[in-house]
Amino acid sequence: MSLSSLQLDQSGEFDLLYNFFYVRDYTGTETYESYALPFTPLTFAPNLEDGIADFISNKRVVWDFGDGSSTVETVTAQHAFDKPGRYKVTCYLYNEKGTGYADTFHSKVDIKDFVEDKLVISSNNAIAHNTGEIIDPITVERYNSFRVGTPTIVAHSSAADDNDFFSNGYADETYGHLKPSSSFVQILTSSAIETLDVNTVTTIDTPIYIKLDTNNQIVYTDKNDTDAFYAGLTGTSDVYFRSDFTGTYNLLFGFEQGSIVDNTNTTTYGASAVIGESNTYANLTVTSNGIDSEGYDGSVIFDIGKTKFAGSKISFVVKVKDDYDNTQKNMPLLSTVGASLDLSLTDGTTSYDVEISSNFQELSTLDKGGFYKGYFTTSNTTTLENVYLSAFSQISDSFRPFHQGVSNTFTIYPSSFYTVSKQGEQIDFKDAFKEIAIQPLFSDAKVLMSDFIGSVFGDLSATQDSVGKATYEKIQNFFDNNSTIDESNIDQLDSLLQLLDLPELNKYSLPPKLSRLMDLLSISRSKLFGRRNRNNTHYQSYGYVDNEYYGENLGDALSAGSLITPGDSIVAHEKYSGEFITLNTNLPLSASTPPSTSVYSLSDYNSTWGWPLLSGGSRDILDIYNFYHQTETVGDINDSIIDWTDPNTTISYTMTSYEDWSKNDGTMSNIFAQSLYEGLDLFED
Repeated sequence: MSLSSLQLDQSGEFDLLYNFFYVRDYTGTETYESYALPFTPLTFAPNLEDGIADFISNKRVVWDFGDGSSTVETVTAQHAFDKPGRYKVTCYLYNEKGTGYADTFHSKVDIKDFVEDKLVISSNNAIAHNTGEIIDPITVERYNSFRVGTPTIVAHSSAADDNDFFSNGYADETYGHLKPSSSFVQILTSSAIETLDVNTVTTIDTPIYIKLDTNNQIVYTDKNDTDAFYAGLTGTSDVYFRSDFTGTYNLLFGFEQGSIVDNTNTTTYGASAVIGESNTYANLTVTSNGIDSEGYDGSVIFDIGKTKFAGSKISFVVKVKDDYDNTQKNMPLLSTVGASLDLSLTDGTTSYDVEISSNFQELSTLDKGGFYKGYFTTSNTTTLENVYLSAFSQISDSFRPFHQGVSNTFTIYPSSFYTVSKQGEQIDFKDAFKEIAIQPLFSDAKVLMSDFIGSVFGDLSATQDSVGKATYEKIQNFFDNNSTIDESNIDQLDSLLQLLDLPELNKYSLPPKLSRLMDLLSISRSKLFGRRNRNNTHYQSYGYVDNEYYGENLGDALSAGSLITPGDSIVAHEKYSGEFITLNTNLPLSASTPPSTSVYSLSDYNSTWGWPLLSGGSRDILDIYNFYHQTETVGDINDSIIDWTDPNTTISYTMTSYEDWSKNDGTMSNIFAQSLYEGLDLFED
């Protein structure tokens, strides 16, 4: 461009000069656009042709790039912009005397991110399905620059004003998932398939790395490339729209207000959905809380707990499902009154007596939902194994002649099946007071002694948290409860830890009954159970029987031809030292030279059996040792915290291994469960 104008100002010191300058990008192409990247600068060069050099110096040119960076004094300037935007670039020119030309030529350049913030909404099919169905996915694809991070994607439907799951606060209600509503749904598949109601869309993100190749072209690359530059993120996800109501819905997606730098909400109409009425109702599901699979097998299902107890409320929810396992809520509530819903407890052969009650709580105002929420109780005195709740519903509808379904199987134990008594809790205060009160006035007062005092302090059969037993146990076990780390109560253990300057425990305020169990069951199993003494391995001799050397816990002597069955308990007696050795009779079968038969004799012995015996060189093993059967004696239990002699202890020493004691649905968890269900009645209306 040639000189357009030249004039002096009134002072004669500053001239006005308007001069064109060239703008080229990182490839050398003339353009007014580039990317906000460190390796994509723009190059600026003034036009020094067409006589312009007669007025200016080619040694001093000052550039102002308009982005707040420092000016640059050079004839040709190069500048990389840090942020996207439109910038005014001004070129200041000077003559040979150093006089500047004011209001010289300027130009505007557009800078953008290589990865721009945007959403792409697409669907392979027209979104048209029936109530409750989760089909026809909408693919949400997002792109964000490296400066943004991961913004929130919000989803919105035209149902938000009347039946939207989140707008109506159902997400904050315990049983809000049972109320008819509309929502977006994402499917989680980490360990099991699970549907999740959402109002924001979570995407699986992939970082984008770029670089300049040898031809000065931007290409994608791997993050391990030494020239790689992190340019942004891309992410995709499928989201579904479901509704319990028929109608046409507009579905909107966009970035949350303020989550994109220098931008506002970019929400646009993404799709529309047409929801029709379903007529394929045929199934019922029975779960603990109404949360189960939706349209897919193998999802997370909240079954009724495997262990239940007589007299405790067993909560359940029955729901109507279509043929594709979608919950159907746009129909009347189920009821046990009349022919709407029949429920029974059975093991497939026998039906058991139950008392069923409805329990709708905050759902009581609903007139639609297609479910029944309630609980049942039993009074069984024997264990009911592998029982289940069976549901059958008859609805007067030509499309839906009946529904049926069953729950998972579970076991209902008698009310006191899992109880544990500590040492010191076996006391009958009723009899204790009777023994003290020897005066006829008191001893003859049966109501006072038995009914009043017995009920207050407890008799032998009273629960462990009764006043008398709790007080007596605290007195008897005071030292262990307060000073012994292995056996102390939770509060005292925390105090001991603080005394030793160790981290504090995370404690909770619990009712006395649960607090007792926390104190008790936090003790190691070995301490709780105690140990059987080893008197059965005491082989001290006390005399002769049938002219054979015979000792305590030693049975019949074995000869070379005596047959040994693996698992038998046998003892070797070294003749010269008098030492007794208990032998593992299973070892010979795994030896490198095993016996010829699974039932073997001592005459088959060789050193590969793994028995800790002296070889004696070439001498026969029977020349060195005598062998005996071990008598099967059961030792007493010593040093246990559980009182195994207390009739209120209903578990046995041998009923549970360590694994059975500590696993999910094991003995320890069942003890807690019984207290929760029976004692605290947490599920009271």
